[in-house]
Amino acid sequence: MDSFNIKVQNEKILNVADTLAYIFDCMTKNHDIFLFIDESPDLATVMLGEQTLITLLKTLCETSNYDPNRISIEIENLVQSDCWPSITKCYHSADVFHGQDIDFTVDKKIKYKTSMFVGGSRWPRLSLGSYLYERYKDDSMISYWQNLKDKNQPCYLYLDDLFKHHMIKGIDHEFFDRVNDFV
Repeated sequence: MDSFNIKVQNEKILNVADTLAYIFDCMTKNHDIFLFIDESPDLATVMLGEQTLITLLKTLCETSNYDPNRISIEIENLVQSDCWPSITKCYHSADVFHGQDIDFTVDKKIKYKTSMFVGGSRWPRLSLGSYLYERYKDDSMISYWQNLKDKNQPCYLYLDDLFKHHMIKGIDHEFFDRVNDFV
């Protein structure tokens, strides 16, 4: 059976209705459940509405007497903890590994030591981008694409999530200045 692709953005499941329909359909028909998450968040923080996906799955398994080992979760987060009985870490994207076997010579002086190309803002990308920009902007090539006409990309760049996640460690005026300079 094919895996059901859960679409996640900023730790929130976007296709909530389809995800719930797939899970309930499999449980009522007594089928195994195969879930795939490619956005690579930490599975323990992925929210399905007001609760985490893991909490919902545990509750459904308990209330319907469904074996949690029959729910397989495949995730592209290579540092994912084993927070579910049947979890597989994978990496299907070939783009990162594409050039590893290409043999070429470089006849140019390398100008940039690192690069960052963002196609849509998320709080971790914004945090990393502002850090690189503050400390290594002369040694980095940074492209941060944000289309204000794209309704899936909010104009606030997920600044609220950035500040919420950094408040745990404490943020000061230097952090605000760093993010402000980058934005």
